[in-house]
Amino acid sequence: MGLADPADAELRQKNVKGIMKKLVGSSPKTSYVQGKLLSSTVDNVSRGVALPNSSLKLNQIGVPEEQAWKLFELPVMRRLTRRGIPVAEAKQAIEDRKPIAREAMLAEMEYRPVTSSRAPVLHKYGIQGFMPVLVDGYSIQLNPLVHVGFNLDHDGDQMNLHTVLTDDAVDDVKRKMLPTRMLISPADFESPMYQPRQDHALGLYHASASRSNEKPVVFMSMKDA
Repeated sequence: MGLADPADAELRQKNVKGIMKKLVGSSPKTSYVQGKLLSSTVDNVSRGVALPNSSLKLNQIGVPEEQAWKLFELPVMRRLTRRGIPVAEAKQAIEDRKPIAREAMLAEMEYRPVTSSRAPVLHKYGIQGFMPVLVDGYSIQLNPLVHVGFNLDHDGDQMNLHTVLTDDAVDDVKRKMLPTRMLISPADFESPMYQPRQDHALGLYHASASRSNEKPVVFMSMKDA
């Protein structure tokens, strides 16, 4: 195959292309390199709408159970086979959501973080690490304080989750990418990155506002308040 398109009319009729045109294509998105090398499918990935959940800790992310089974399928399979369970039986246990598979998944979730990102990722706060916990529903849930890094406003914003597989990557994420490891704002390297904002102020206002026709809100302790 030549570098350029063939001069022979018969070869052109057979739609034979030059090697450069085959590699580069008519545009970067249709090139051979993009299609065969860069656009490969990725395992252990999930995507969902993000919602706020103030009961979650800063380093936690709420993952719906159905998504968790897909995200942690390979680590759960490895954990089960290391117990001596045959591969076929381990796979079937995961598909049937058996208690032994669920126990292995919960153990993996305690050890193995996930990375969460929201496109476009323009700075390091656009992709962060979290420790996953199971939540009800079908949406990904985050502590409202970390929303600023992802620029989330909860009008249907979607996020991607990636399971961290290798032990070195797990150590890297826990040491460098958890929100508690990235507390200082890159704007001035002094102020905290995570702090109460408009949503929190609005919630405090509603919780403390006087209601003329209702009894005042009374808390038994500072902890309750």
